[in-house]
Amino acid sequence: MGVASFIIEDGLSRPDIASEIDHLEFHSEIDEGDVKAHVISFLTCEPREDDDLSKISSDDLIGQVCIITFPGEPQSTSYVYEALFRLPCIGPERDELLNNHILIASEMELAIRQRPYKLFGTYFCQQNGVTSICAHSAVRTLVRTLRGTAPSTAELNSFWSYYPAALPVHTDKLISALEHYGFRPVSYDLTEKIVQTVSDYRPDNIWGLLTLLADSASPCLLALSEGEPVDHVVPILGYTFNSDEWHPLGTRLHKHGEENNTSSHLWIDHLIMHDDMLGPYYSLSRAGLISGQNKKQLIPKLVIAILPDRVEVSPASAEMLGRETLDRLLKKISLAPIAQGRWWDYLLKKVERRVIRTTLVDKADYIASLGEDLRFQGVDGHDEDQHSILEEIEASLPDRMWMCEISLPNLFLANRAKLGELLIDAERLTETEDEDQLSESLMGFRLPSVIGWRTVEDDGTSDLYASSWPMTGHVPIHTPHHHDNRW
Repeated sequence: MGVASFIIEDGLSRPDIASEIDHLEFHSEIDEGDVKAHVISFLTCEPREDDDLSKISSDDLIGQVCIITFPGEPQSTSYVYEALFRLPCIGPERDELLNNHILIASEMELAIRQRPYKLFGTYFCQQNGVTSICAHSAVRTLVRTLRGTAPSTAELNSFWSYYPAALPVHTDKLISALEHYGFRPVSYDLTEKIVQTVSDYRPDNIWGLLTLLADSASPCLLALSEGEPVDHVVPILGYTFNSDEWHPLGTRLHKHGEENNTSSHLWIDHLIMHDDMLGPYYSLSRAGLISGQNKKQLIPKLVIAILPDRVEVSPASAEMLGRETLDRLLKKISLAPIAQGRWWDYLLKKVERRVIRTTLVDKADYIASLGEDLRFQGVDGHDEDQHSILEEIEASLPDRMWMCEISLPNLFLANRAKLGELLIDAERLTETEDEDQLSESLMGFRLPSVIGWRTVEDDGTSDLYASSWPMTGHVPIHTPHHHDNRW
C-alpha cells in the first residue's frame, strides 16, 4: 500500500491503552511497569526533517497499529491491541484490488502525537489470552467498525460477569453484548440446516446465507465449533466477487428441466474476515466450510448478523421466494397486454438463465432509485401519471424490504445492470402452493415496461396492481450505503 515512512510512539500515555494494561496486570501476576505499548503509524509520505505533523494530512495515512508486550513464561507475549488500516488497495493511487474486495468499512478517527486524523477502513484487534479471547475481539471489531468507538476489554468482562481465563464466552453473551451497544443481532442456527458428518455435510445453505448477508452490507459473526462449546468466533466484513467464475454458468449449460433462475451469490468466491489469531483481511472460500476426510475441522455452527429493526426474514428465504415467484409473475403479466419491448421479450423467452441478486433496501432509497432510473434512461420523470404512481407505491410499501434484483448473466457481470426487481416483505414470509397465485409477501415489482404494487382493500384483503411504466431497458444495480466498492 506504499509505505514510505512510519512514526513510533510510546502508547502508555493513552488512557484507553493504560486501562487495558491495568486490567491485564490486575488479572495476572505481571508486575506494574513491566508491560510495554508502542503505537506505530504508517505513512505514504517520506520522513520530514522538520518533524512537522501539521504538514502531514489524513490522505498520507495508511494505518496505525498498537502493540502491547507483557512478560511471561517461557517468553514474553505481544498482541495487537488495535489496528486501523485503509481498505486493501494497489499503489499510491489506491486503486481497487484486482480480486475485487467488497468490504464494510467506515470513517474512523485516530491520533498521531495527539494530532487528529481520519481514515476510511476497518478495525482489527487481537486477544491476549489472559483477559480476552476471540469473543472479545469479534465484538470489539464489529462495534468499532460500525460505530466509531470500541468497548474496552474491562467493560466487556464487567458486562458479561466474565472472570478472565476461567470460562468460555457462550454465544448468548455475544448477542447480549451487541444488543447492549445498540445493534440488533439476529442469529441463524446452522446446525439445523445440515447433517454434520463428513459424508453428508452440505455447506451450500450456509454459504448462501453468509454471502447474501455480505452483499447486503450486513456484517456478522461466524461461530465455528468441533462440538461444545463454540471454539472460535470471527467477524465477516465483506466478500470478493469474481465475474470470471466458470461454475455458475458452465456447470448448468447442459442441465435441462431445472429452474430458470439462479443466484448472484454463486459469483462470490470468498468472504473477507478478520481472525484475531492470524490477522485482518483473510479470505474464506466455500471450500473452507467443507470437512476434510478423517480430519477434525471447525464446523460453522451459528451466524449472528447485524440487521435493522423488523427484518425477520432471512435473505436466503427471501431469495428463494423471489426465485419461485418470478416465473409465476412473468406468466401472469404475459397474459395481459401491458408489457412490451425487446428486453421484456428476451426475459420472457428464457433464452438464458436469469440471475437473482438479493439485497436489503429502504423504502426511501427504492423510491428515489425509481426516479434516478427514469433519468438514466432519458425519461423526463415529471409526468403527472408517473408521479401519481410513485406516490401510490410509496404509500403501499413497508419501510424496509428484501429486493430481489432481476438480471441476465452478461448484463449483470459486465454492466452491473438489472432489468427489474421483486420486493419481498422483510418482516413475514407467506408462501403459496398454488402456482396460479402470488405470495402475499410480494410487496411490489418492476419489470421492463411494467411496475406493480400491493393495494389493500377496505375489508383488509390485498392484491397486486400493475401499470405500464416507461422504463424498458436495463439500469444500474443497487449499491448498499455501507460500501461503494465495485467489481
